[in-house]
Amino acid sequence: MMKMSNIFTRHPNDNGLTYVGHLKRAMKVSVLLLVAALVAIVHAFFPFILKKFTGETVDSISELLHTR
Repeated sequence: MMKMSNIFTRHPNDNGLTYVGHLKRAMKVSVLLLVAALVAIVHAFFPFILKKFTGETVDSISELLHTR
């Protein structure tokens, strides 16, 4: 018997995650990106502060996304 693919679980399952696991990871990445964007805006006006924060955050996000 063939199991019908669920549009809510297909992508998470393809990436080795449950729906809730995918939700948590996606929300974590979203918050990190939002914070990094806000810090980058502050840094644009005040280049002497938070020099490495956004770059290091993006690197962390990249590692998180490539770890399964």
